Amino acid sequence: MIHHRLFFAEASPQWEDLGVAFIRGEQEEAAKTLGRMYLISKDQFREIVLQENGYRRMDAEVEMDLERTVREGRSKMPEGLYGTLLYLGHEDEHPIFTFTASWDENQAPLNRPGPKYLKVIIRGLKETFGLSNEGVVEYLKDIEGVRGLIPEEGLGAMVEEARG
Repeated sequence: MIHHRLFFAEASPQWEDLGVAFIRGEQEEAAKTLGRMYLISKDQFREIVLQENGYRRMDAEVEMDLERTVREGRSKMPEGLYGTLLYLGHEDEHPIFTFTASWDENQAPLNRPGPKYLKVIIRGLKETFGLSNEGVVEYLKDIEGVRGLIPEEGLGAMVEEARG
C-alpha cells in the first residue's frame, strides 16, 4: 500500500499518446495506491529510471543519489518525465523507492490513460491483489485522470476485457 495519491497525466507515445500513471509527491495516510514491489539492485533500479525517462544509453551521466533520497524523502533528477525519486520506507531492511512526475504535480496536465495501458494495470490489480472486476472498477473510477474522463461503463468494459 502506497500512501500517495495515484493520478494519470501527460501523454506517452508508447501508450497511444495518452496518460500514464504517477503518484503525488506528498504522503497522505488516506491515500491508498496499490503497488507491486520487486527486490532489485541499485543498478537495476537506475536502469529502469533511465529507461522510463527516455534514455537509450544506460551509462548516461545522470545523478541519482539514493542515500540523499532516503534522508530527504525525495530527490530530483536533472530531467525526464519521471524525474522525482521517492523513498517510501523499508521492508525487511531493504529501502523502497519509486519515481514519479518531475514537474509540480499540482499543475498536473491530467490525461486519461488509453485502453492498452489501462488493461496492463487492470491485469496487475487482478493478479497481484485478487481484485474482482467490480473491485477494479471501484478502485479506478475515482482516480484523477479517470474520473470524469472515462465513463464507468467504459471502464467496466475494459475490466471485463482484460485477462488476468
